[in-house]
Amino acid sequence: MNTDYLPFNKEAEECVIASILINPSCIVDIMEVLSEEDFYQYCNRIIYRAIVELDSTRQPIDPMLVVQKLTAMDALADAGGIGYIMDIAHNVSSSRNVLAYAKFVKDKSREREMLNIAQAMKDEIITSEYDTDTKINNALALPLAIEHGEKQERETVSFLKEALKDLTDR
Repeated sequence: MNTDYLPFNKEAEECVIASILINPSCIVDIMEVLSEEDFYQYCNRIIYRAIVELDSTRQPIDPMLVVQKLTAMDALADAGGIGYIMDIAHNVSSSRNVLAYAKFVKDKSREREMLNIAQAMKDEIITSEYDTDTKINNALALPLAIEHGEKQERETVSFLKEALKDLTDR
C-alpha cells in the first residue's frame, strides 16, 4: 500500500468546475456542499475560489470571465492556465449530475480529513512526553476538538451568508 497516497477524485473535481461553468446557477447548491478546501488539486481550488468570488460579487460566471478573474488574482498559471480551464469546461455536457460529482469530492475530502486526524493521533502518542493514559486521552480528544472547530467555522459562515443576504435583499 502506498502510504503517500491521499484520496481524491480528479474527474469529479473537474466535473464540478465544468458544471458550474456551463450552468452558473448550480453554484448555490455546490456552495452548500463544498468549500475550497474540499478540492485536493490546487489548480481546482484556485478556480473554485475565483468562481465563488465572482458569485459573491454577483458577477456572471463563464470560462472567459473566470480566466479574467484568475488573471486579476495573478493566479492563472496556478490554476492550470487558459487551456486547462477551457478543457475542463468541455468535460460535461450537462450539469444535471453536479451534486453527485460534489458528493464524490466531499467524500474524498472527508477521507483525507480522517487520515489527517489519524496522523495527528499517532503523532500525539509518539511524540508526547506524558504518561500513557494522558497520551491516549489527548489523542482521543483530537477528533472532537477538530470537529468542534469546524462546526463553529460552518456556523459563522452560515451566519455571515444570511446577514449578507438580508443586507442585499433590502
